[in-house]
Amino acid sequence: MRPTKLQKTRRRLLDHQRQLADEINRTTEAVRDRAPGINEGDSTVPTHMADRDEGRIDSFIEVAQSLEQQMRAIDRAIEKIDDGSYGACESCGRRIAAERLEALPHAALCIDCAARDEQA
Repeated sequence: MRPTKLQKTRRRLLDHQRQLADEINRTTEAVRDRAPGINEGDSTVPTHMADRDEGRIDSFIEVAQSLEQQMRAIDRAIEKIDDGSYGACESCGRRIAAERLEALPHAALCIDCAARDEQA
């Protein structure tokens, strides 16, 4: 990948990282504040308040964990750009297709290895 393309990708990753950080902060605040409106629901079935809160908070925690996982993947991609190893599959070592990196700039695996991982 050309140096100018790498720098463009790096900026794109940093922008995405900032967006994720904002989203993580919002999600964390929602959990901390016990998610305003958490007890408002469409159901007329009586449910204990604690049961409703727990399920919703678990969902927020899962979202936050997913966002943090994405953040770590972006961190790794930026490190790879900096050390010159960006674009190599972490599993087989082959080059990751340019189209895949364009769609998912923090991809760590080529499409074949990613498909194998999903099947496992």
